[in-house]
Amino acid sequence: MSRARRLDTITPKHRRLIITRQCALMRVSRSSFYYHGKGESPLNLKLMRLIDEQWLKAPFFGSRRMRKMGLEAVYPRPKTTRPHPKHPVYPHLPRGLAIDRPNQV
Repeated sequence: MSRARRLDTITPKHRRLIITRQCALMRVSRSSFYYHGKGESPLNLKLMRLIDEQWLKAPFFGSRRMRKMGLEAVYPRPKTTRPHPKHPVYPHLPRGLAIDRPNQV
């Protein structure tokens, strides 16, 4: 069951179960039960609509200006620190070796 559906099943004026217990049974926090989103301001909605319209007309506009302003696009970067699962994992040979002079390893 989705989180939104679990929140909808909680009855605020239940005769036997208080809200705390209902939230615990549904595995949702009480704060998420009481939270009501603020929403976007009318000005912000208008700006987002104008930006979206412009982007639909020409999605390539703005790359040079962004570079000039020092801005970067926000998108997932490659995960270079994670090893590929098919690559072999070599053992750490000097583990347990007491190194007591230079160039020993």
